[in-house]
Amino acid sequence: VTAAPAPDSVGNQRTLVLLLKDKESDSEPFTPAQISDYIFNINGQFQKFMKEQSYGKVSFSGRAYGWYTLGHPLDCYGESNSGGLPTSNELETIVNKYDIDLQDYDRIVYLIGLKDGGCSYIGKISLGVNGKSISISTMIIEGANYFDLSSLDFTYFDKVLSHEMGHSLGLGHANAWRCDDGQIIIGSCSHSEYGNNFDIMGRGNFSLHTNAYFKYILGWIPTSEVLSIYQSGLYTINPLELSNGSKMAMIYTEGGILSPYVLEFRQGIGFDSYLPSKYQSGIFVNRIQSNTMNVTELLTMNPIGNVYNPTLNLLPTLSAPEPQTELLAFVD
Repeated sequence: VTAAPAPDSVGNQRTLVLLLKDKESDSEPFTPAQISDYIFNINGQFQKFMKEQSYGKVSFSGRAYGWYTLGHPLDCYGESNSGGLPTSNELETIVNKYDIDLQDYDRIVYLIGLKDGGCSYIGKISLGVNGKSISISTMIIEGANYFDLSSLDFTYFDKVLSHEMGHSLGLGHANAWRCDDGQIIIGSCSHSEYGNNFDIMGRGNFSLHTNAYFKYILGWIPTSEVLSIYQSGLYTINPLELSNGSKMAMIYTEGGILSPYVLEFRQGIGFDSYLPSKYQSGIFVNRIQSNTMNVTELLTMNPIGNVYNPTLNLLPTLSAPEPQTELLAFVD
């Protein structure tokens, strides 16, 4: 018996950035050298964030080429030759023009102009280029014309790139499960796509680190730092943002071999520093929605009112009960 190899989401990710436009008149808002420095500089926000949330287990190196005029619109969901990813023949033309060997890369980032957002396959796909079969991930990042490369903050571009890179590394979305009538799991409930406000793979409105289960399946949290809970008891987990100690707990059903629930404890540290204090005294509970597509749902552990009540998005943590106080009413 030998140790299993590290997943390809661990270690240096050799990344090719291709700057594309669909007509000669399109603007070129920055040079390949500028975007290369922005993405691959170890002091840049993207690199610092990915290093922090992976506990130093992932890094990115690479180079950008372009701008290349493809001659048809580009977007995430269009049909070939009217929009969407470049075809295999188009990719072959691009790599030949710039003398690129795709076998030197693990991931491709297509960076395009006037739209907003991004998309990615989950994990790697097989591409046939120049008579060779290449296993590589591909993604589109839209909105190049709006990116400000001078900012020192975690920008919208950093957020989109980190989210789509999460897909390329193998993750689905960080979703939520919302119930009304004070219920948590069973009742009048609905799935909320992107509904985890505390996760870069969801909306990421209140913190950025991806959830503990996602870190676990990417190989960033080893099995030795996971608590497996099979019975009632007193357990301790460390903040998810810190690199030491147990960072998550998996609750197993009685007599079962599957863990449908994962617990994590968050603090306002690093790229989670803007996490409001009211979420730092309880634990987050994620339900594993799909083991095959790597998808989670954040449960609302303190439900209030109706599922359409926006406060539901703000009360996910399971906290210790507040001390009871006696209310005295005086009536004249």
